[in-house]
Amino acid sequence: MERNQLKHTDREGMIATSFLLIYLLFAYLLVYWTKTVSGISLTRENFIVNIFMYVVPCFGVISMVYFQESTLTSLGMSKRKSLWILGLMILSLVFYTQDLLLKIIIIVISEEIIFRGYAANRLRASFGKWGSIVIAGIILGLLYSVVPFVTKSITLSELGVYILIGLATQLILQKMYFRFNNIIMPMVFHTGILFIAL
Repeated sequence: MERNQLKHTDREGMIATSFLLIYLLFAYLLVYWTKTVSGISLTRENFIVNIFMYVVPCFGVISMVYFQESTLTSLGMSKRKSLWILGLMILSLVFYTQDLLLKIIIIVISEEIIFRGYAANRLRASFGKWGSIVIAGIILGLLYSVVPFVTKSITLSELGVYILIGLATQLILQKMYFRFNNIIMPMVFHTGILFIAL
């Protein structure tokens, strides 16, 4: 057992799985609504899409942890670090339109809290080490495919590429999360990769 793995029940693993699936469905519906109903320009950098696709679910996870009478350490954050992380996210929202790095920070913090901090330990309690990586990785890959899937039709092989990217991302960052016993190192690594890629 790795040192960051907290004792979570199968029930919490099932709740985490349900949350990730609802989150995925919510993302598809949000992007579909944005494209077809609202007339809002649909890009990955769109402020409204990113708020509802990343920030709202992130605060949903924090609320669930709070109502389960757990602490933010169960998300891989100490109390002091969590205040800095959440403060950075709020500042990024304020200056959102100013800088690509701030947009990346919102995506990275939300993804790390949801997929590594929240889901990793809880899915691991129900499905084991590799099961948690596969489940979260597939859902992450499907989440990456939301905008391309809704805005244009993508082939099954293109969808497979998104799923492979999600699996690779989950494998690398989840291993890093457990290795360093917090989500700070995966956040830094993830931010660097996205900054280079974009």
